[in-house]
Amino acid sequence: METSVVIMAAGMGSRFKGGIKQLAPVGENGETLLEYSVCDAAKAGFDRVIFIIRREIEEEFVSKTGHISEKYGVKVQYVFQDPEDIPVKIKTNRTKPWGTGHALLAARNVIDTPFAVINSDDYYGRSAFEKVHGFLVNADDNDDMLSGCMVGYILKKSISGNGSVNRAICHTAGERLTRISEYYGITEENGVISGKNKQGVTEELPGDSLVSMNFFGFTPKMISELEKRFADFLRQLPEDSESEFIIPNILGELLEEKKAEMTVLRSEEDTFGMTRTEDVEDVRRRLRSIAAAGAY
Repeated sequence: METSVVIMAAGMGSRFKGGIKQLAPVGENGETLLEYSVCDAAKAGFDRVIFIIRREIEEEFVSKTGHISEKYGVKVQYVFQDPEDIPVKIKTNRTKPWGTGHALLAARNVIDTPFAVINSDDYYGRSAFEKVHGFLVNADDNDDMLSGCMVGYILKKSISGNGSVNRAICHTAGERLTRISEYYGITEENGVISGKNKQGVTEELPGDSLVSMNFFGFTPKMISELEKRFADFLRQLPEDSESEFIIPNILGELLEEKKAEMTVLRSEEDTFGMTRTEDVEDVRRRLRSIAAAGAY
């Protein structure tokens, strides 16, 4: 069975001041962080990579990733996330993308296999790709239920030393996801991790909580769910709202409605990424350590 990896690379990178974040060189030979994900995905058995990008970075992005197909033996496709690509007419002056759910919809015409979806600016570890691939080759939807998976990382292993992060905490019953709670501005101070819930209240968070790093696995049924829900999202949106149509919120709705079964695949690996320019040197150091241990 063919499987795909969708890499979301259309973000604006507003907190990154060193050029196009998705294309920042971090490997010993100038590899980007997303190239490590492609390498791990290919070794795990994925056949195709779909890059979701902005039209204005197409030329530079393709020039920096054009070698990937031959180097890793995967098919490569590019699709474009456009804020004007919406299914209903609304009044908006929006120029930035509508969020990760909208990003996936940008690939709706090319996704026809079970697929993983990841960020372009995070490191996930090869074992996570192996677990998601193993799930996808055996996944099967019925008429009423979406079958999917997500990788759960340990919160204390996902904290940045260069500023706060946002995470979605996974609540589970065994391996089944029961709900997702979004927290913002998460930091660690004197060994205590805390963040604000969606009501803006600061809470202490257990360091061993499992969190989402936007690594999901779905069957194509997810695309039809997104199409229906994005139209409803737009119709209910106040004019000039900055709200985003994001995957964790969509999954929360599906779980509440008992229309999805999500398996949480626990990862013990460290995960890290690039949000700010200050993160680049830390990412390079970590990748050197991982490569020295024989992973690459």
